[in-house]
Amino acid sequence: MIATVLLVGVLLALLFFFYARTRRERKPAQDLPAARAWITDELLLAGHFRYYPQIRQALSEADREYIAKRATPAARRRWKAERRKVVRGFLAGLKEDYVRLEKLGRTVASLSPQLNQALERERFWLGVRFRVWYAALWAAPLSSQWTLRLLDRTTAAVGSMAKKTTTAMDAISETGSHTG
Repeated sequence: MIATVLLVGVLLALLFFFYARTRRERKPAQDLPAARAWITDELLLAGHFRYYPQIRQALSEADREYIAKRATPAARRRWKAERRKVVRGFLAGLKEDYVRLEKLGRTVASLSPQLNQALERERFWLGVRFRVWYAALWAAPLSSQWTLRLLDRTTAAVGSMAKKTTTAMDAISETGSHTG
């Protein structure tokens, strides 16, 4: 008889524990407007990838041909060095964007434990690809078409991370409005 009472008591305690834990996990969603404002500010700050069209133009074949025809060899060397400096600065900004968005994605995931693990795996593989492409671009010559395609993919990875983060935020907003 005492064993049965203890067993029922332990089961009730576990049930209460899991119920309280579930309520605690839902609580951050009630602070959604403040969290959404902070997240939106973070997304707005992660904007280096938006300058990609200008970087792509600087790496275009037409610019290279123009400089080859019109500039002295010394001016071409300076132009090439400046172009590499600009692209490296863009890559550093792109990495900053990605790291910020990755951190933001973890924050969004913590606000909603219901987020699908497939989304987490996708974000992980996107991060692996980004880091490999980033390292390859840092070492690659700027004059090849391969480099330009790789830069396209790397920039698209950051844009994709921003889109996935925004989509996850919208999903949290919908979940928060239905539960609150």
